[in-house]
Amino acid sequence: MEKLIRPLNIDNFIVTSGYWDKRGTQFHQASDYAVGIGTPLYASNSGFLTNASNSKCGIGGIIVGNDNSPYTTSFCHLQQFDPKVEMDLNNTGVSMVKRGQIVGYTGNSGHSTGPHLHFKVRDKNTGLTIDPETINYKKNYRYEGFNWWSVLLGTFTIYALVHAYKDEKRKTTK
Repeated sequence: MEKLIRPLNIDNFIVTSGYWDKRGTQFHQASDYAVGIGTPLYASNSGFLTNASNSKCGIGGIIVGNDNSPYTTSFCHLQQFDPKVEMDLNNTGVSMVKRGQIVGYTGNSGHSTGPHLHFKVRDKNTGLTIDPETINYKKNYRYEGFNWWSVLLGTFTIYALVHAYKDEKRKTTK
């Protein structure tokens, strides 16, 4: 059975919004990672990637795991897909991806409060969401240094998220 890998090849990143955080009347069933624009996003599992881009998500996708993967993963707010993935999506509507393959680059698209990656994991059989931070990931790549851009932009993202939350709360209490 294939294990998931982390979607980012960064050892030090910030989770700006965790699994099951309250968002208005709903719960956030994913993790948001503060990263700089253009950070490579890796396929966490092997399978078929479909385009899930829309106005709320921005540029994003869903990877339905192959027979060796019990997971479906999804992500949002990319700057762009990798050119090969983009070409496959444009030609056939799907792209076959392998775990560890670059599928896109992080950004600030859709209804985003700053550069970050929205990452969701589901059990492929039950459809239930799984907290991405509780998964025992298989690490199959090696980190090559500290990404200061991610830290700086992540700090800005946290600041923006806190103030956006306060503004939203202020609107709902008036």
